Amino acid sequence: MVEKKLLSKLNIGEHGVIGTVKGGFLAPKLADLGLFEGSDVAILYKAPLGDPLAVEVQGTVVSLRREEADWITVEA
Repeated sequence: MVEKKLLSKLNIGEHGVIGTVKGGFLAPKLADLGLFEGSDVAILYKAPLGDPLAVEVQGTVVSLRREEADWITVEA
């Protein structure tokens, strides 16, 4: 069974496939960074309070605010 979570809710070391991106005006910018439907994504690091977080997508490390990560649904 595939579990759907927000990207911000994944733990360090967890990975999944992006299902949806609801970034509104930032969706094209996130897509430019490789964060689009079907991309593999993994959590590399979270700051102590959970913001920001570092994710690896398509061989690139991207830093996201928790608010931005809440716009991305992942199938883990």
